[in-house]
Amino acid sequence: MKTIKLALVLLLISLVGCAQQPTKPIPETPRIDIALPEPLKLDSIKWVVITKDNYLDILNSSENKKGFVFLVALDEEGYKKLSLNHTKVLRYIREQNSVIAAYKKYYESKTKK
Repeated sequence: MKTIKLALVLLLISLVGCAQQPTKPIPETPRIDIALPEPLKLDSIKWVVITKDNYLDILNSSENKKGFVFLVALDEEGYKKLSLNHTKVLRYIREQNSVIAAYKKYYESKTKK
């Protein structure tokens, strides 16, 4: 019985001690003005399809140009992977834009209250 009374007294003291703690006001969420970046302005690239029938013509025409000329080639599998990677990058950018828009909406709604 004494242990129950002691436990009740300790519980009461702990509850009273918690009640006397001053509460701190919640600070306002700071307004974040983030301007979206300008859209990309990419330079155009000239793609040339080289086949076994036209590779000599391409090579001869590239020798007539100024500067260093080199050729980069992909087989069918490499081109598919390049296309898939491009698609993955575009998907990732769209997802990041959605995350940024959600954060912006969240912070703007907090500052309006």
